[in-house]
Amino acid sequence: MLIGTLIKEIIVFNDKIEIYLNSPITTSPDTSQGFLFYKEKLIMPVYIESKKKPYLFDIDVEMIIG
Repeated sequence: MLIGTLIKEIIVFNDKIEIYLNSPITTSPDTSQGFLFYKEKLIMPVYIESKKKPYLFDIDVEMIIG
């Protein structure tokens, strides 16, 4: 229930994940849809059974309050 209250939407793309959080601010001083408070490029290992070494997959993580 807590996660459902905090997280508005999670969108997974091939190269990034967008996490939108619910904002306690109901009015915006301008026309923006929120703000980005965390952005990181991560390297995630993907293990394939037929390969000995993991495949390294670049992924962008963004957390936006909107």
